[in-house]
Amino acid sequence: MGMDAILKLGSLGLIACLLASCSDNTQRPSAGDAGTINVADVIAEPDTAQSPTVSSLRFVAAPYQLRVGQRLEVSVDAIYSDGTTHTNPVDTRWSLADDTIATFDTNTLRLEGSSPGQTELRASLGDVTSTTTVVVNALPTLDITPDEVLLAPSGQTELTVEARDGDGAVVEDPAIEWRSSDRFFIVDDGAVRASGLGEATITASWRGVEDSVVVRSEMIDRIDIIPHGRTIYEGDRLQLEVHHFNASGDELVADEQAIWTSDDPDVASIDSSGLLTAESGGRTTIRVQSAGKQTSTHFLVDVRFKDLKCHEEFCCALSTHGHVYCFGNNAHGQLASNSFSSTNWLRRIKGDDRLETFDISYTHGCGLNKSGQAFCWGADWSGALGYDTTHTHTYQQVWTTGVSFEVAPVDTSLRFKQIKPQFHATFGLTDAGALYVWGHWPAADPYVSPIPQPNYERPSLLDEGPWDAIAQTRDNVLCLKKGSDYWCMGYNLYDEQGQGPDADLMIDTLVRWPAQNPLTTLRGGYHGLCGLDADHQVWCSGWNVRSLMGKPYDPYGSRSREALSTYIPQRTPWPNKFDELRAGEGEFFCGLRNGDVWCWGSNASCQLGYDPGSDYHDLNQGENHSSTPVEMSFLPDNWVDISLGSWAGCLLNDQGQIWCWGLNDMAPYTLEQGQSHHLECDPSLRRVYPYSPQ
Repeated sequence: MGMDAILKLGSLGLIACLLASCSDNTQRPSAGDAGTINVADVIAEPDTAQSPTVSSLRFVAAPYQLRVGQRLEVSVDAIYSDGTTHTNPVDTRWSLADDTIATFDTNTLRLEGSSPGQTELRASLGDVTSTTTVVVNALPTLDITPDEVLLAPSGQTELTVEARDGDGAVVEDPAIEWRSSDRFFIVDDGAVRASGLGEATITASWRGVEDSVVVRSEMIDRIDIIPHGRTIYEGDRLQLEVHHFNASGDELVADEQAIWTSDDPDVASIDSSGLLTAESGGRTTIRVQSAGKQTSTHFLVDVRFKDLKCHEEFCCALSTHGHVYCFGNNAHGQLASNSFSSTNWLRRIKGDDRLETFDISYTHGCGLNKSGQAFCWGADWSGALGYDTTHTHTYQQVWTTGVSFEVAPVDTSLRFKQIKPQFHATFGLTDAGALYVWGHWPAADPYVSPIPQPNYERPSLLDEGPWDAIAQTRDNVLCLKKGSDYWCMGYNLYDEQGQGPDADLMIDTLVRWPAQNPLTTLRGGYHGLCGLDADHQVWCSGWNVRSLMGKPYDPYGSRSREALSTYIPQRTPWPNKFDELRAGEGEFFCGLRNGDVWCWGSNASCQLGYDPGSDYHDLNQGENHSSTPVEMSFLPDNWVDISLGSWAGCLLNDQGQIWCWGLNDMAPYTLEQGQSHHLECDPSLRRVYPYSPQ
């Protein structure tokens, strides 16, 4: 301040005091000081206080998170030394560590997310600096599937949308908003329905993001069945669908009714929804009608088997679903076919059976279900089926007896653990070991007419036992197992029961088969019985026709009983040992051990696996039999069981298939021709299919 100014201020002060009539207490200038102003008295003491300084900076509501494209206004508080706070001082300096993650506008103090990631925002004022974290998250996403939709007129489809948050996590039940660009395409919570031809864009919105799909509606040009025809297996279920296509071959989503039919429901049935069920082996055509179009496809039903039995000129197999299939000679109705013609393929026998075990005889077969209930089918010689025939609708009177063309229950409340049929009778063994019989027993000659009337019309107790098992019932010889002993009765025409040269030709009571060693197995055929002892040695009794007893056979020698008979069980002269035996109806035997099969006896129809080398009708030719076991080296390693008939052998492999060797077709006789029509034998394996070959 200049001196003139000071003087002016002093004068003004004096005038003011005078005007205010200063009291006496007011100090006035002394007389000696009149007209004089003391500058020191007028100028106050200088102000020694300093301005406040910045102590710290603090980001408000930090750290910051935002999405890509989102803007966020930030602020910082400056705290001063005098305790005051100022927000966003004008002199604040700002910077970002990574401006590829986010950008910052220093004028508006706004962050904007650029790409997912993390960076730091720095604020400085004077010498004070503060930082905070900035996290930029990805945008939420929507994804509609399918990407493109083709509808038939009046077709409807469901769109699926997946919503994810900025972290990529799936959001459950998002609040999606849907809209359609065309009123003829209606969308309701993702369900799109066309009410005509055309095109529309369907859009889904959520949290500021969208996704859309184009939906078109076109005319149906053709239809197809998916999946197409193929091989399936008995018991399989396969869902079929009808698919609709436009003229360009593009599939259309159609809401059209489909009408399904099967040409052969016994092979494969189909319900109104297109569910196909394989019922039995065979071929069928599946047809469908939809949208005024129709199409068809072919299915082949194959069958897997779990058990196999052969007897003389026919075989039967049990499927994994408990159904019986048979092939071969049907002259007596043993195949339960009313045509009585033979067949070279496995044909299912009808009946609601679901069997667990079964066996067959010359004329009929029987089996047990899971609860032990007995079922039978085929020729009812002497009442061997045990039916109340008035309640069996497929029972037909044929010749002097009847035939059942289905697997039907035996008329009894008894339950059995084992069942075995025989020419004129059937035997059942209970869990307690009691033996029951129905039909005609003791045995009658199966080749003599008239057929005897039953003396056991319904299952009746034959022996209380207890017996361990029914060993065999073939050719009118019944053998029962108890411990290591076997007891037999019935035919003894060929000394098969081993009771010596003075034994009767018909034995009416059970007698022990007198092998010297305890036995584990006993098997029989038309001319003899053979068993295995604990050392796996083979013992046989009966006639040595075609070397069946394992001894050399002179085809030009005597065929008298004395020359051929082994009156009591004798051990075979060769060293081969086996774990199991199979009998081929008086023609040949086979031994099984460690996956190998060895057979001896007749080779008249290549049963032993090699060409007989001559007209095999001439049983006097030396090539037609073998007294020592012949290895069946042509058999595959994957067989699980083997069964023998008179003219051929068959095996069951681990794929559930039946393969045979020997006489072709296992059907040398037919009722229509009434005479032998043997086909050329084949020592190689061929599969027997559960459907007619084409």
